[in-house]
Amino acid sequence: MKRARKPIFFIVAILILAFAFVSISGVYSYKGDTKTTYVKGVGDIRWGIDIKGGVEATFAPESNGAKVTKNQLDAAKSVIETRMVQNNITDYELYADYGQNRIITRFPWQSGETDFNPETAIKELSATSVLTFREGSEYTNTTTGSDGQAIYTTPKGTTASHIFLKGSDVKSARASVTQDQSTGATQYVVELELTGDGANKFANATKKVANENSTLSIWMEDTMISSATVDKDKFGATGITGGKAEISGNFTSETATKLANQINSGALPFKLTT
Repeated sequence: MKRARKPIFFIVAILILAFAFVSISGVYSYKGDTKTTYVKGVGDIRWGIDIKGGVEATFAPESNGAKVTKNQLDAAKSVIETRMVQNNITDYELYADYGQNRIITRFPWQSGETDFNPETAIKELSATSVLTFREGSEYTNTTTGSDGQAIYTTPKGTTASHIFLKGSDVKSARASVTQDQSTGATQYVVELELTGDGANKFANATKKVANENSTLSIWMEDTMISSATVDKDKFGATGITGGKAEISGNFTSETATKLANQINSGALPFKLTT
């Protein structure tokens, strides 16, 4: 047996070390506050998920040949994520495969749970999203998400009975950055564009909310995903007109994009199939 030459040995050793480093550290890129993962590192691995004792499902849009955009796929993914949180499923894997136009999820069920039906769970996750804009922000229940943030569910009182708009009244939503002309400070916002009917409903809704010092809340099914006030001095007389609006607050790039995706999910032109 011949010995391997030293240069070859060193090259192989360097490659092994490089692969080991990538496996441990992962490969990422950042654009502003947005992090893109190319190779998961050890810190990204979800330890303890036993797929054998849970669900693995692939969802695809039933678009009847129409083109599905990345934004639409992200919006559908956001629906599934919100529904898992609603059902207290916080230990999950979820990602979109843009090349194949599909969404893949894996999650376990609780140990000792004997009445879990995987087929029913998958149907609930892929059901058509119901998005509503409601008066006020009254809720019945509070839970805590995996990120430690409060989640408000089940509208009550006026919020339960008074719906201003539905997802079909929204043409599009997108995350954006605005700059204060006087201070130069920038902030992330969510920009809304409404349909013709939606614009009229929104103007009436924001006029009412502004004059009553109330709030306008947005709900995905039974979960409140946003709540905002309307400036009475600016919009008390007419409401927000023109079919366009801006939601501002303490957004990051990630949270603004998440809310935009959730709002877009209410106007998706397709349903998900497995």
